[in-house]
Amino acid sequence: MAALEASLGALTVESDDAPPSPPKPPPSLRKFAILATRAKMHAKALELWRRLAAADPDDCVAWYNVGGAAAGLGDVDGALEAYARALAPHCGAALRSAARANAAALCIKGRRPAAAAEHCRAALADFDAAPGGDFPAHALYNLNTALRQVGDQRGAVAETWRRLSAAAAPGSALRAFAAARAAGAPRDPRAPVAAADDTLTVACVKWGTKYDAGYANTLARAVRRHLAVGAVVCYTDDPSGLDADVVEARPLPAGTALEAWWLKAYLFSADAGLEGRVLYVDLDTVVCGPLAGLAAYGGDSVALLGTDDLANENRSGGYNSSLMVWTAPALSEIYDLVAEPGAYAALSSCVYKFDHWLEMLLDDGVPLQDLAPGLVAEYARDVLANGGAPPPGASIVCFPLEPKPHDVATPWVAAQHGFARRVALLEMYVRVKRKTTTIFLNVEKSDSFGGVKQKIGEILDVPATSVRLSTTNDMATGEVVDTAFVDNFVESDAEIDVAEESAKPSA
Repeated sequence: MAALEASLGALTVESDDAPPSPPKPPPSLRKFAILATRAKMHAKALELWRRLAAADPDDCVAWYNVGGAAAGLGDVDGALEAYARALAPHCGAALRSAARANAAALCIKGRRPAAAAEHCRAALADFDAAPGGDFPAHALYNLNTALRQVGDQRGAVAETWRRLSAAAAPGSALRAFAAARAAGAPRDPRAPVAAADDTLTVACVKWGTKYDAGYANTLARAVRRHLAVGAVVCYTDDPSGLDADVVEARPLPAGTALEAWWLKAYLFSADAGLEGRVLYVDLDTVVCGPLAGLAAYGGDSVALLGTDDLANENRSGGYNSSLMVWTAPALSEIYDLVAEPGAYAALSSCVYKFDHWLEMLLDDGVPLQDLAPGLVAEYARDVLANGGAPPPGASIVCFPLEPKPHDVATPWVAAQHGFARRVALLEMYVRVKRKTTTIFLNVEKSDSFGGVKQKIGEILDVPATSVRLSTTNDMATGEVVDTAFVDNFVESDAEIDVAEESAKPSA
């Protein structure tokens, strides 16, 4: 913290010869700064917040927003310097916590894990000293990521068990389990599970609206082309559109608090009804070759992707649950500990994602890349390095983060994954514009976009209900939202351009 403390110390001016303070800015300046921030006009926001900070160097909110604007412009060092000014002792606890969280996230993105861990530990220490406020979950999330980046996964797991033992409800199975693991108790011996026969079930999970039924149907057909399989099962909250000839729909647990990737845990429950060998595959996976090498695992743990060979993970020694193989029923604690009332709320306040939960529970996971070398490829690293085609011998291509299969306009994806029509449409980048100011709005929550979608549908000759405008990653918050670029949007005089540009339309 030496550099951070030094920069904070520079805030105090002791000399009587200090220059006079700049004139107080008009009240409207702050209003315009807030509007620019909300509109993601980072350059203008940076200019306005800097003026406010110059007028009052003790304005913690101004420095905090200088950090956000600088981060939006990609100026990591400038953002970190501004966040440091928002950590002054007179700044409120909530603002300091937010500044530390944002600074840690920037350090992680910039591959500065030691600095990120320092920010996170300070935020957690502030909470421990005055635990009455909200628990700084993002500080623990980012600490987990930072420690994993420096190879200290064991330390990340130990810290999370300790925090979880306090967060879980008194008397709950999760609290008792977490307390035992935090105290260093070894895992109970696992009873071996032998499959009754060689039958293999392929499973996937479809929840929410991110992926439609076409993804599950396409995956099922691809799996059946390349593997002798007993059944392909899709666990879903909405079975509409699933092709019963190729995939069996099974319900996700009713009333569950679990969502997104956490629903994978349900596959390890007795209620899921899986028996024998199971191969789980994420929906955004392209199958392009034989899968027998992946499906052959029959050990007592779980075979899953290791993070060493995945560029998007930026860490080694961890797990990625995009592909998993195990023998059911086994490892029921993966779900049972999460399923009891109130457990998910406690767990999700301490554990960022399902993969980290698996790392906490399984110290004997088997990397699939070791079982079947060369069979699994990562699009962003392996495919692009091979001229846009899967490397020789690859049977599975994973698409973590961006792009997704429907974003990739290449013949092999269209042939293997059935996106020929969608890829042709997605080569067109649709933009709605007026004047010069860009405003980001949430497409799915804005009725005013109905007319725009209708017009785009007419241009592209597709139903308006199938139109998605764009997916944008907010660099300041890390949040991924469906958005459109809208210049002072007024629907009556909106101008729609269709240009041959690279973009990321959502599925």
